[in-house]
Amino acid sequence: MWAISRTLPRALRVAKRVRSETTIGQGQVSVPAWRVDLARQIFGDFAGRFVMLVGSGEMAETAAKSCAARARAVVVVGRNVERAQEVRTRRGR
Repeated sequence: MWAISRTLPRALRVAKRVRSETTIGQGQVSVPAWRVDLARQIFGDFAGRFVMLVGSGEMAETAAKSCAARARAVVVVGRNVERAQEVRTRRGR
């Protein structure tokens, strides 16, 4: 237990240094943002396009906000209709 109690704070300090002193923290950090970027690489700009998100959890909500600025419409499909409508309404547009 003694080794863990000394090692954990050191590991956290090293992680903080790595993030602040390297470029590791400059890219997308969330899975939804990464997926939206990948979709843009594959399909091009979302301008005037319809985007369909499958799922209505936190990740879908984040992705919907990322897509909303350029997409013509964002459709959210999920098991819970009320939650899917909520994500669609709160998507930032």
